[in-house]
Amino acid sequence: MPLTYAKINADYVITKVKESSAIRRLLDLGFTPNSIIRVRSVEPKLEAMLVEIRGVLVALRKSVTDSILVEVKN
Repeated sequence: MPLTYAKINADYVITKVKESSAIRRLLDLGFTPNSIIRVRSVEPKLEAMLVEIRGVLVALRKSVTDSILVEVKN
């Protein structure tokens, strides 16, 4: 499922990062397959999401979170 639909404070594993204009930047920030990610907050008015990956908080636009596929961490 796209990261856009992830629940706040649940752990997810990135399964794939689809081609997008931001793919190079995402990979440089550590958004790679098998990385663990957690949604910290969602700002619907701004269409933005604050996520934690590798101990760092990153703000992402909805257009970017749509390109990150995740599954619930077991």
